[in-house]
Amino acid sequence: MDSFDFLSYLSNQIVTLFLGPTNSKKPNLRFLETFRNLRDLQIDGHNKNIEVISKLLEIQNLTLRSITSLDISFLSFLEELKNLNIKLGGISDLSAISGMKRIQYLELWQIRKLEDIGVISSLQGLREFFLQSLPNVSKIPSLEKSENLKTIRLENMKGLKDFKFLSDAPALEKFIFVDANSQDPKDLLPLFKNKSLKEARVGFGSDKKNKVFRDYLNQYNLIECW
Repeated sequence: MDSFDFLSYLSNQIVTLFLGPTNSKKPNLRFLETFRNLRDLQIDGHNKNIEVISKLLEIQNLTLRSITSLDISFLSFLEELKNLNIKLGGISDLSAISGMKRIQYLELWQIRKLEDIGVISSLQGLREFFLQSLPNVSKIPSLEKSENLKTIRLENMKGLKDFKFLSDAPALEKFIFVDANSQDPKDLLPLFKNKSLKEARVGFGSDKKNKVFRDYLNQYNLIECW
């Protein structure tokens, strides 16, 4: 397939669309501007004229997978956006979403070139974020102004050593860290300074480390979540 022309036969009133990977990189996304009622959109590996997304003002849920475009300024126009997933690809600058008030869920997954995720602290409506396999991310910003943030999920964040952000998230209730093989239980001690925390789970890939962390949970009367 080298074209999405067949989609012109669909009603322009559709609200959900998933564009999966194709053998060709030729498909042009310009056709999307006719679907102004889209609320849920997933794009996998298609970049040509991706900026047309800026015209889809009803979008609430957006997944961008294997996108090589370095410019995602089109996201700043999506004032109704609530859930944003960026997976794989070459995106390295997230400044376009800075200050977007309605984003409630953010997922960043295996984006190799991404280093700076400071934008997270500017998303005042954020309730949950999930970071997975971001090898060049060494720091998560202070979350002291993230008054709606309830849940943090991390997985395989090898470069992350500074966990001070866990102590200052005023509404944090749940923390999960999977494949924390590069960290030690003591690295996560700032978590236990957070008075709003209710439950946590961390898997270090080591029975010994896991036991130490469970002892911390018991010491602070916290639940191990699943």
